[in-house]
Amino acid sequence: MIWAIFSAILLGLIFQSFWVALGAFIVVALLIQRKKTEQQPEQSVTAPVNNDNLIDILTQRDPELEKAMKIREFAKERRELAESRKLDDLMVEVYEETQHFPSWIKKDRNYVPKIVKNARYIDKEKDEYELVIGDNTYRIKQKQTSGPENETYLTLTLLSDEKKVFEVSCSVDYGQYSTKYRPFSIGSYIEGVWESDVTTLLHEIKQLEQERRRKELVDPEELEELKKSYDIPA
Repeated sequence: MIWAIFSAILLGLIFQSFWVALGAFIVVALLIQRKKTEQQPEQSVTAPVNNDNLIDILTQRDPELEKAMKIREFAKERRELAESRKLDDLMVEVYEETQHFPSWIKKDRNYVPKIVKNARYIDKEKDEYELVIGDNTYRIKQKQTSGPENETYLTLTLLSDEKKVFEVSCSVDYGQYSTKYRPFSIGSYIEGVWESDVTTLLHEIKQLEQERRRKELVDPEELEELKKSYDIPA
């Protein structure tokens, strides 16, 4: 009985010493690991590298790349400014309204506003023509291309005194009775007096349309014919 109690006490001491030793080992291991960590050079925590911050990192080390990125950013801002002013739609409207001016100006000024001093073809086959609006001379060029599935695209370029000031690319939809140009990309934009010139031009074109429409509505011969045809009292 006494031996059993002694054995139990001895086993308890041994078992307790094992856990004490194990605990001491773990504490020592953690202290060693902490010391190693403190001796290692500090490493900055960075966000995952993607294309944007990779370019930022590279530009800090490459002055030429930094200059290139500034140019691209400026071009993007100018493109967005032109889009916000709806100059792409404006350019398409100018082309639609004026592409026949070189022919019309010789025959009937009722279709060409007085602000247009002259209009002539530079290359009729390529549909390239010149407009003199007020004191300024402009040239409009167009270039058609085809896509892989026979889509048609049109690039319209506006030049002021032989300098390109605006360019837009459009998709072309051919309908049964009309053709639609849908702008999707601005390729050039330089601010200048051309914006007010073409805005005034379009305004005068609309005024001419209203005047022609009014003349048609009040045409006395047509009105007399309508009176006779429908027995309308005078």
